[in-house]
Amino acid sequence: MASAYNPIYTDVPEKDVFALHFLQTLSNLRTQNSFSSPDNKTSDRVKKIKKAARKRRVTWLMRRRSNRGDPIEDVAAERLRNLVPGGGGMETSKLMEETAHYIKCLSMHHQTDSNSDFVIKSETESYTRVRLDGDGGS
Repeated sequence: MASAYNPIYTDVPEKDVFALHFLQTLSNLRTQNSFSSPDNKTSDRVKKIKKAARKRRVTWLMRRRSNRGDPIEDVAAERLRNLVPGGGGMETSKLMEETAHYIKCLSMHHQTDSNSDFVIKSETESYTRVRLDGDGGS
């Protein structure tokens, strides 16, 4: 290999000088260890840049994870949207409010259905239960 002691000879003298300078600079780079000394300003700056980049990367990952949402909650919300009337275009918070209201309405409707029997005193003085919806009774 060519070095300062074994110069490269070409037909153009500028190329010889360029090759010599290139090889000298390359050997200087190999002997210098600029990042190993702790008092070097460049290495401190590189460490600060790496630390800041690491913090930004962690912050970005945390923000990305929080924005993704939980897939289990998304599936449950979609199931509620299918059950609640008009729930297709609602946001999740409004959907929860409407679900609570819908459950109250259904339970109230169930209570009125179960209490819709009333007692009629017939002409024969026997009591008969009659359903309001006309199904008859016993």
